Amino acid sequence: MVDRKKIEREVQKHTLKKEWDEAISLYQDLINGGEESGDIYNRLGDMYMKKGNKATATKKYLRAIDLYIKSELYENGTAVCSKMLRHGMERPDLYFRLAHLNVKLNLGFEAIRWFNIYLKEDSTLEYLREFINEYEEMLTLLASHELLYERVKNIYIKVGIQLEAVDKLLEIKKEGITEEEKEFLLSVVASIKECVNEGYKRDRDEEIKIYRNLKLYKQTIGVLQQQLKESPDDIKTMKLLGLCFLESHKPHLALRIFYIIENWRIPREVTEEIKAYLDTAREKMRYVTA
Repeated sequence: MVDRKKIEREVQKHTLKKEWDEAISLYQDLINGGEESGDIYNRLGDMYMKKGNKATATKKYLRAIDLYIKSELYENGTAVCSKMLRHGMERPDLYFRLAHLNVKLNLGFEAIRWFNIYLKEDSTLEYLREFINEYEEMLTLLASHELLYERVKNIYIKVGIQLEAVDKLLEIKKEGITEEEKEFLLSVVASIKECVNEGYKRDRDEEIKIYRNLKLYKQTIGVLQQQLKESPDDIKTMKLLGLCFLESHKPHLALRIFYIIENWRIPREVTEEIKAYLDTAREKMRYVTA
């Protein structure tokens, strides 16, 4: 029987001396003895990187991700993916894995972001076919996420997934499915037929719309502020940010936003609109304690 603790101590000694081959050999003994784990493959990847063997390190990291997912250690898997990106190991299957892991962590919008990057990188959808079970799981989990209905729909559209696959998803959710979910999933089928390709900006606009409709102003404001970092002179975004502050009962912040817009060179009709918003914000200031 392999004494894992003893081997780990020996590995640490060799690691401190930068004796990578000896440490790798000991870890291989662990693996051969049935002690396979995500941590071991993660460390092996690090050692091969130290040796300058990026190709073998990549294989070890990918195996680590598989084992972390199998053990439901999703944050560990995400950490390995991020490390690979820092090392310049950018590859389509890695983006797919990040999407899948973020779904597992219930980080829906992050999952969509990584999935969109994957779609751009893998035009042949080679890895989508390889990870079809993970893909179906992603769709099932996201379809039940009330904030992501439209985003899930966009995934179907972009991938151009066959109607048979959608039928299979409907079958997965048949038991216990609510009428609202059923209506949504059926609308997905209709959307596929339209074959409309959505861009990143429109995805973000839909995200704002969903958040705002659900009165989740903190999330809405966060997305709007990110947009303003990229386009600080966007009047439409600024105006929407001011309105969100009004709707979330923060008239003092709304006043600041609308004052900024008022000082810009804007069309007369917009000026009148901003003045009306300023009047509303001032009125609300009377009833809101700073």
